[in-house]
Amino acid sequence: MIKKSFISGKTKKALKRNKKTRKSISFQEAKSVGILIDDAALKNPKAFNELVLQLVDEGKKVQGICFIESVDLPKLSFPHLFLSMKDFNWSGTIVNDQVKKFIKTDFDYLFSLNTSPFLLFENILAQSAAKCRIGCYDTEQKGCFEMVIGTDPKKSSLFGQMLEYVKLI
Repeated sequence: MIKKSFISGKTKKALKRNKKTRKSISFQEAKSVGILIDDAALKNPKAFNELVLQLVDEGKKVQGICFIESVDLPKLSFPHLFLSMKDFNWSGTIVNDQVKKFIKTDFDYLFSLNTSPFLLFENILAQSAAKCRIGCYDTEQKGCFEMVIGTDPKKSSLFGQMLEYVKLI
């Protein structure tokens, strides 16, 4: 509980301190894509992998961070690492060097595939060097995204909907 309070405080500070110039480039020009993935986004790993492979086929370099609470780890078709509370010390500082490297990566697009606020992803988004951060619309997540998508359950997955809109840029 105390660790979460520290992470929340560090996230708020990072949002204020991160002066990275944000901009959206056209999808055709984009070369790198980061993805933050939680359990809910991986309900259909086959469909998710197909979307990622589509990005790779279009010449995008894709990297991801997965927060998976279930025991069954899905097989993903791109470089990724797993995130847990263990990657943060007692004071809320990230101690995993791979996560730190991911945060410093200058992605053209960084997708956050969670439908409700998630503190660990918010912390990564707040510190991120990504040019354009994209997430699901939520009134509680202010300042984390340059582009938000309102989900439509009748349409494709959240990631599919995000890609649909980004490709229009």
